[in-house]
Amino acid sequence: MKKRNSPVLFALLFFLPILSIHAEQGLEFRLAPGGAFPLSENRFEPGFGLSAALDWTFLPLGRLFKTGPLQDRLNAGLSGQGGLGSLGVKDGSSLSLLDLGLGPLVRLDLGERFSLEITGNLGIYQLSYDQLKQSALRWGGTLSGAFRLAPYLSVFLNGGYHRYEYNREPLAQTLSIGAGLSINLLELIRPQTRIKAEKTLDNPVFPVSFAWYEDNPLATVRVTNNERNTLRDLRLSFFLEQYMNEPFLLPGIPQLKPGESVDIPVTALFNGTMLDLEENTNANARIILSYRNLGSRREADFPLEIPVYHRNAMNWDDDRRAASFVSPRDSAAQLFARYTASVVDRRLRPDTPRNIQYALGLLAALQEYGIHYIIDPSSSYLELSENASALDNLNYPYQTLLYHGGDCDDLSILFCSLLEVLRVDTAFITIPGHIYAAFDTGLEAPAEDQESDGGFIVYDDRLWMPVEITIPEKGLYRAWQTGIEQWRSAGEEGKFYPMGDSWAVYPPVSVGEAGRDPPALPGEDALIGAFEKEMEGNFSKKTGK
Repeated sequence: MKKRNSPVLFALLFFLPILSIHAEQGLEFRLAPGGAFPLSENRFEPGFGLSAALDWTFLPLGRLFKTGPLQDRLNAGLSGQGGLGSLGVKDGSSLSLLDLGLGPLVRLDLGERFSLEITGNLGIYQLSYDQLKQSALRWGGTLSGAFRLAPYLSVFLNGGYHRYEYNREPLAQTLSIGAGLSINLLELIRPQTRIKAEKTLDNPVFPVSFAWYEDNPLATVRVTNNERNTLRDLRLSFFLEQYMNEPFLLPGIPQLKPGESVDIPVTALFNGTMLDLEENTNANARIILSYRNLGSRREADFPLEIPVYHRNAMNWDDDRRAASFVSPRDSAAQLFARYTASVVDRRLRPDTPRNIQYALGLLAALQEYGIHYIIDPSSSYLELSENASALDNLNYPYQTLLYHGGDCDDLSILFCSLLEVLRVDTAFITIPGHIYAAFDTGLEAPAEDQESDGGFIVYDDRLWMPVEITIPEKGLYRAWQTGIEQWRSAGEEGKFYPMGDSWAVYPPVSVGEAGRDPPALPGEDALIGAFEKEMEGNFSKKTGK
């Protein structure tokens, strides 16, 4: 007769290895004193003993259910059991029993701390009575309820039925009751953190805006609780070695239920070493996460790769970001501006505001210095400003002086930095495809006109002069007239960004290299001549000043 394979056996052989691979294994040692009570026996009396068990759970039976409350709560495994006890004999003596056995177990978690467990047992026992020693089969089962005090420690109560075979008839049948401690050996020896943190979103990190990330996220991390109980007091911090002095604390999570996820914005307090980056890099950062699990504090580290760009990189998702490059602390800008101011101060005209004469002198000095407008095809504001995510390359003031030129954003940054050194308030003006500068003339706006007056821009009751900085060789008057024409033509598309307001969001930075190669300043006589020529021949005649 041909044998037929059992479908049940085949299914077990196929699914058991798969389920066990994905199971969350547990290894618990149980120890419990207790009492044994004979059933319908006239020759034995109640006795006492000590039982021990080693429970190995490795099979997630709950995953056989696609949905429902048992999915993550029902597990199975094997239980090795042993015990040493005695039963009283009617004649006043006692019977000693030593037993060992092995059997299946099924555990059901009823909540965060409570669980029920049923175990079966088949084994052998050895009895000792007077001079008699004999071994035979023993079988039975136990039902226990446990309460978890900590991830590795539980207390439990159990009750069970045991049958001791003897010469084809039972020697004794007993009900047992006990209470004891259970220690999860894996949790005690090798504590596991069943929590997950993964990056779901990241933003570019620009060194020039390193202070901005203290209040604005550079990434988003999703934290998921894979424990079987609620986690509490979750504390997260972010750390990027070399570019941070210490881990930066992120928003905490009071509690996180099993299977629950929450998104956390990642912010950081970077230090100035970011401004040393001359190339893009993928930095290896860490999310440090600690939490309480049933009163026990756990900690886990998760790697996080963060794209960090070089110190000149920026995008135009927010035009105000360029304000970080405008720095009155730039050593080269300070040298150039203060030298120019020393020349202008000795020739100030009483009929022209000081701020305008400083701006005129700076443009004259830049012309004498040899600054030129250079269109960079790979870094054109005209093209890059239309794509907020595209990377641009902006120069710090010292770099534009070093290179003797730059595009519209580089020249605007330089000109505003020079004026800010002299305590003249400045602003950026953006129109479609272009950026240029403006400065506070120091004049109050007439009360009857709050839009514009005589070619100025009115802001905060002050008159601001727009300057098309890409034509320094044509002097302040022509740069002013070109600037106001562009502003009027742009209409509502023109934007005005005062530097002080922009700095409140994107603080200015300075690079240590700014003072390494000081600019060769224009000769004093040449600068005086250029200043006087502009004041007498161009600006004063055309404005009547």
